[in-house]
Amino acid sequence: METNQMLLNMFEHSSWVFCIVHLELDANHQPIDWTYLYCNDHFAKLENKPKEELKGQRFYDLFPNAERKYLATFYRAAYGKEVIEYDEIFEKLGHYFHVSCIPLDKEGVFACVLQNIKQNELEKAQINSELEEALRKLRQENELLEMLSRDYVTIYKIDVIHDRFTTLKMTPETFPDLLRKERDQLPESFSEFTKLYAQRFVVSSQREEFIDWFSMAHLKNFERYRSRKLSICNVSWTGRNAIF
Repeated sequence: METNQMLLNMFEHSSWVFCIVHLELDANHQPIDWTYLYCNDHFAKLENKPKEELKGQRFYDLFPNAERKYLATFYRAAYGKEVIEYDEIFEKLGHYFHVSCIPLDKEGVFACVLQNIKQNELEKAQINSELEEALRKLRQENELLEMLSRDYVTIYKIDVIHDRFTTLKMTPETFPDLLRKERDQLPESFSEFTKLYAQRFVVSSQREEFIDWFSMAHLKNFERYRSRKLSICNVSWTGRNAIF
Protein backbone atom coordinates (compact mmCIF):
# COMPACT_ATOMS: atom_id res chain seq x y z
CA MET A 1 0.00 0.00 0.00
CA GLU A 2 2.85 2.35 0.82
CA THR A 3 4.38 1.74 -2.61
CA ASN A 4 1.06 2.40 -4.33
CA GLN A 5 0.69 5.66 -2.46
CA MET A 6 4.21 6.67 -3.47
CA LEU A 7 3.35 6.02 -7.11
CA LEU A 8 0.15 8.05 -6.84
CA ASN A 9 2.10 10.89 -5.25
CA MET A 10 4.58 10.73 -8.10
CA PHE A 11 1.84 11.04 -10.73
CA GLU A 12 0.11 13.71 -8.68
CA HIS A 13 3.16 15.93 -9.08
CA SER A 14 4.09 14.76 -12.58
CA SER A 15 3.56 16.80 -15.74
CA TRP A 16 1.96 13.73 -17.30
CA VAL A 17 -1.80 13.34 -17.54
CA PHE A 18 -2.68 10.24 -15.53
CA CYS A 19 -5.72 8.23 -14.48
CA ILE A 20 -6.71 4.75 -13.29
CA VAL A 21 -9.95 3.30 -14.60
CA HIS A 22 -12.07 0.17 -14.33
CA LEU A 23 -13.54 -1.06 -17.61
CA GLU A 24 -17.09 -2.36 -17.23
CA LEU A 25 -18.54 -5.23 -19.27
CA ASP A 26 -22.11 -6.14 -20.17
CA ALA A 27 -23.73 -9.57 -19.79
CA ASN A 28 -22.06 -10.68 -23.02
CA HIS A 29 -18.64 -9.70 -21.70
CA GLN A 30 -18.45 -6.72 -24.05
CA PRO A 31 -17.01 -3.38 -22.88
CA ILE A 32 -19.66 -0.71 -22.36
CA ASP A 33 -18.12 2.02 -20.18
CA TRP A 34 -15.35 2.79 -17.72
CA THR A 35 -15.26 4.28 -14.26
CA TYR A 36 -12.58 6.63 -12.99
CA LEU A 37 -10.91 5.28 -9.86
CA TYR A 38 -8.26 7.98 -9.72
CA CYS A 39 -7.03 10.93 -11.79
CA ASN A 40 -4.44 13.62 -11.21
CA ASP A 41 -4.94 17.37 -11.58
CA HIS A 42 -3.67 17.43 -15.17
CA PHE A 43 -6.25 14.83 -16.21
CA ALA A 44 -9.05 16.74 -14.48
CA LYS A 45 -7.96 19.91 -16.26
CA LEU A 46 -7.95 18.08 -19.60
CA GLU A 47 -11.50 16.83 -19.04
CA ASN A 48 -12.51 20.27 -17.76
CA LYS A 49 -14.03 18.72 -14.64
CA PRO A 50 -13.12 18.96 -10.93
CA LYS A 51 -11.03 15.98 -9.88
CA GLU A 52 -13.52 15.06 -7.15
CA GLU A 53 -16.34 15.04 -9.70
CA LEU A 54 -14.54 12.55 -11.94
CA LYS A 55 -13.70 9.95 -9.28
CA GLY A 56 -16.25 7.12 -9.19
CA GLN A 57 -18.08 8.41 -12.26
CA ARG A 58 -18.71 6.54 -15.49
CA PHE A 59 -17.28 8.18 -18.58
CA TYR A 60 -20.40 8.01 -20.78
CA ASP A 61 -22.56 9.32 -17.96
CA LEU A 62 -20.33 12.40 -17.92
CA PHE A 63 -19.93 12.59 -21.70
CA PRO A 64 -22.94 10.84 -23.30
CA ASN A 65 -22.15 12.09 -26.81
CA ALA A 66 -18.52 10.96 -26.81
CA GLU A 67 -17.23 8.43 -29.34
CA ARG A 68 -17.06 4.77 -28.34
CA LYS A 69 -14.02 3.92 -30.43
CA TYR A 70 -11.76 3.45 -27.39
CA LEU A 71 -13.69 0.58 -25.78
CA ALA A 72 -12.06 -2.19 -27.81
CA THR A 73 -8.58 -0.77 -27.22
CA PHE A 74 -9.16 -0.40 -23.49
CA TYR A 75 -10.50 -3.98 -23.34
CA ARG A 76 -7.16 -5.29 -24.58
CA ALA A 77 -5.38 -3.48 -21.75
CA ALA A 78 -7.92 -4.15 -18.97
CA TYR A 79 -8.66 -7.81 -19.69
CA GLY A 80 -6.07 -8.89 -22.23
CA LYS A 81 -3.24 -7.50 -20.09
CA GLU A 82 -1.62 -5.84 -23.11
CA VAL A 83 0.36 -2.63 -22.90
CA ILE A 84 -1.24 -0.43 -25.56
CA GLU A 85 0.44 2.70 -26.93
CA TYR A 86 -0.82 5.14 -29.55
CA ASP A 87 -0.83 8.82 -30.45
CA GLU A 88 -4.01 10.81 -30.00
CA ILE A 89 -4.20 14.17 -31.74
CA PHE A 90 -7.02 16.70 -31.50
CA GLU A 91 -5.82 19.56 -33.66
CA LYS A 92 -8.89 21.72 -33.10
CA LEU A 93 -8.35 21.56 -29.34
CA GLY A 94 -4.58 21.80 -29.63
CA HIS A 95 -4.09 18.45 -27.85
CA TYR A 96 -1.25 16.16 -28.93
CA PHE A 97 -0.72 13.13 -26.69
CA HIS A 98 1.15 9.85 -26.68
CA VAL A 99 -1.15 7.49 -24.77
CA SER A 100 0.03 4.45 -22.80
CA CYS A 101 -2.56 2.02 -21.42
CA ILE A 102 -0.90 -0.13 -18.75
CA PRO A 103 -2.70 -3.16 -17.23
CA LEU A 104 -2.70 -3.40 -13.43
CA ASP A 105 -2.96 -6.46 -11.18
CA LYS A 106 -6.71 -6.27 -10.65
CA GLU A 107 -8.76 -7.62 -13.56
CA GLY A 108 -10.46 -4.94 -15.59
CA VAL A 109 -8.31 -2.15 -14.16
CA PHE A 110 -5.60 -0.28 -16.03
CA ALA A 111 -3.68 2.97 -15.84
CA CYS A 112 -3.70 5.52 -18.61
CA VAL A 113 -0.72 7.86 -19.07
CA LEU A 114 -0.85 10.75 -21.56
CA GLN A 115 2.40 12.46 -22.48
CA ASN A 116 2.22 15.83 -24.20
CA ILE A 117 3.91 15.58 -27.61
CA LYS A 118 2.61 18.85 -29.01
CA GLN A 119 6.07 20.36 -29.54
CA ASN A 120 7.28 17.24 -31.34
CA GLU A 121 4.22 17.18 -33.58
CA LEU A 122 4.54 20.87 -34.40
CA GLU A 123 8.21 20.37 -35.27
CA LYS A 124 7.26 17.40 -37.48
CA ALA A 125 4.59 19.50 -39.17
CA GLN A 126 7.13 22.26 -39.79
CA ILE A 127 9.64 19.80 -41.23
CA ASN A 128 6.95 18.22 -43.43
CA SER A 129 5.86 21.66 -44.61
CA GLU A 130 9.43 22.60 -45.51
CA LEU A 131 9.93 19.25 -47.23
CA GLU A 132 6.74 19.68 -49.27
CA GLU A 133 7.86 23.16 -50.30
CA ALA A 134 11.29 21.83 -51.31
CA LEU A 135 9.66 19.04 -53.32
CA ARG A 136 7.34 21.55 -54.98
CA LYS A 137 10.31 23.67 -56.05
CA LEU A 138 12.15 20.56 -57.23
CA ARG A 139 9.16 19.54 -59.34
CA GLN A 140 9.04 23.02 -60.85
CA GLU A 141 12.74 22.86 -61.66
CA ASN A 142 12.35 19.40 -63.18
CA GLU A 143 9.44 20.61 -65.29
CA LEU A 144 11.54 23.56 -66.45
CA LEU A 145 14.49 21.33 -67.29
CA GLU A 146 12.21 18.95 -69.15
CA MET A 147 10.75 21.84 -71.12
CA LEU A 148 14.21 23.16 -71.94
CA SER A 149 15.44 19.74 -73.01
CA ARG A 150 12.47 19.43 -75.37
CA ASP A 151 12.37 22.91 -76.81
CA TYR A 152 15.81 24.33 -76.33
CA VAL A 153 18.93 22.30 -76.71
CA THR A 154 21.00 20.87 -79.45
CA ILE A 155 24.40 19.88 -78.12
CA TYR A 156 27.43 19.55 -80.34
CA LYS A 157 31.16 19.15 -79.90
CA ILE A 158 33.64 21.41 -81.64
CA ASP A 159 37.29 20.61 -82.26
CA VAL A 160 38.64 24.08 -83.03
CA ILE A 161 42.18 22.93 -83.77
CA HIS A 162 41.13 20.39 -86.39
CA ASP A 163 38.06 22.34 -87.56
CA ARG A 164 35.68 19.49 -86.77
CA PHE A 165 32.02 19.66 -85.85
CA THR A 166 30.07 16.74 -84.28
CA THR A 167 26.43 16.70 -83.10
CA LEU A 168 25.92 14.97 -79.74
CA LYS A 169 22.19 15.63 -79.22
CA MET A 170 19.79 17.14 -81.69
CA THR A 171 16.44 18.71 -80.87
CA PRO A 172 13.81 18.91 -83.63
CA GLU A 173 13.40 22.25 -85.39
CA THR A 174 16.72 23.69 -84.21
CA PHE A 175 19.13 24.95 -86.84
CA PRO A 176 21.29 21.78 -86.97
CA ASP A 177 18.15 19.68 -87.43
CA LEU A 178 16.85 21.91 -90.23
CA LEU A 179 20.28 21.91 -91.84
CA ARG A 180 20.51 18.12 -91.70
CA LYS A 181 17.11 17.79 -93.37
CA GLU A 182 18.11 20.17 -96.15
CA ARG A 183 21.53 18.64 -96.83
CA ASP A 184 20.92 15.04 -95.67
CA GLN A 185 23.86 15.42 -93.31
CA LEU A 186 25.59 18.08 -91.26
CA PRO A 187 28.93 19.51 -92.29
CA GLU A 188 31.90 17.99 -90.50
CA SER A 189 33.80 21.27 -90.71
CA PHE A 190 33.19 23.83 -87.97
CA SER A 191 34.04 26.71 -90.30
CA GLU A 192 31.51 25.42 -92.85
CA PHE A 193 28.84 25.13 -90.17
CA THR A 194 29.59 28.71 -89.04
CA LYS A 195 29.17 30.03 -92.58
CA LEU A 196 25.87 28.21 -93.04
CA TYR A 197 24.66 29.53 -89.69
CA ALA A 198 25.58 33.09 -90.68
CA GLN A 199 23.83 32.74 -94.03
CA ARG A 200 20.65 31.66 -92.30
CA PHE A 201 20.48 34.10 -89.40
CA VAL A 202 22.81 37.06 -90.02
CA VAL A 203 22.24 39.86 -92.52
CA SER A 204 24.76 39.85 -95.36
CA SER A 205 26.46 43.09 -94.32
CA GLN A 206 27.39 41.61 -90.94
CA ARG A 207 28.20 38.03 -91.85
CA GLU A 208 31.97 38.32 -92.06
CA GLU A 209 32.12 40.13 -88.75
CA PHE A 210 29.86 37.49 -87.18
CA ILE A 211 31.97 34.61 -88.54
CA ASP A 212 35.15 36.18 -87.14
CA TRP A 213 33.49 36.78 -83.79
CA PHE A 214 31.95 33.29 -83.64
CA SER A 215 35.25 31.59 -84.39
CA MET A 216 37.16 33.81 -81.97
CA ALA A 217 34.67 33.09 -79.19
CA HIS A 218 35.28 29.37 -79.53
CA LEU A 219 39.04 29.88 -79.68
CA LYS A 220 38.88 31.81 -76.41
CA ASN A 221 36.92 28.99 -74.85
CA PHE A 222 39.47 26.54 -76.13
CA GLU A 223 42.33 28.48 -74.54
CA ARG A 224 40.41 28.65 -71.30
CA TYR A 225 39.82 24.89 -71.10
CA ARG A 226 42.86 23.55 -72.94
CA SER A 227 44.85 23.05 -69.75
CA ARG A 228 42.06 20.81 -68.47
CA LYS A 229 41.77 18.96 -71.80
CA LEU A 230 38.03 19.53 -72.01
CA SER A 231 35.96 19.46 -75.17
CA ILE A 232 34.12 22.64 -76.13
CA CYS A 233 30.38 22.16 -76.43
CA ASN A 234 27.80 24.48 -77.85
CA VAL A 235 24.09 24.69 -77.07
CA SER A 236 22.09 25.81 -80.06
CA TRP A 237 18.46 26.68 -80.67
CA THR A 238 16.64 28.15 -83.61
CA GLY A 239 18.03 31.54 -84.47
CA ARG A 240 20.35 31.90 -81.45
CA ASN A 241 23.51 30.41 -79.99
CA ALA A 242 24.90 29.98 -76.48
CA ILE A 243 28.57 29.15 -76.04
CA PHE A 244 29.96 27.34 -72.98
